[in-house]
Amino acid sequence: MLTVPSTRALINACLNIQWRVLAIASAWIAGWVVYMIAMVLTVYDGALSLLFQPFMAAAWSTIFVAIVALIGLLTHIPVVARVWHRSWLWAAGFVCSSLLGIFAIPTTTYSIPEDGTITVVEPRLAMICYFLLLFGIANWPKPKRWPRFDRV
Repeated sequence: MLTVPSTRALINACLNIQWRVLAIASAWIAGWVVYMIAMVLTVYDGALSLLFQPFMAAAWSTIFVAIVALIGLLTHIPVVARVWHRSWLWAAGFVCSSLLGIFAIPTTTYSIPEDGTITVVEPRLAMICYFLLLFGIANWPKPKRWPRFDRV
């Protein structure tokens, strides 16, 4: 038997979708900003970099946020959801560990014959911190005090 959902259920579903869109958009913006900061600090080559790197930042942010959103579906498995959605501290821990990790990550020095040497953040660990930052933001739990219209 086919049932028609109530108006309250539709409103709550729309609010959930709006929350997910807001979280994913925030993660994409954070990914783009972090990529651009990393580009300016490492491979900035002048005006040509400023022309092409924003498009690369958009592409990589889109790829990483898509991966993070897909992996974030695991937070909706009932056993994991009980732990993940209980508090925002898990997501905040991911974000803070990624931001603190940038300062604790060891650096690597590369020798370039034309330019001399360049010191950069360890690439593998920087990518892990980037992933943790985007995962924490994109999968931030919905607030407990989110307005509910089924109790009206």
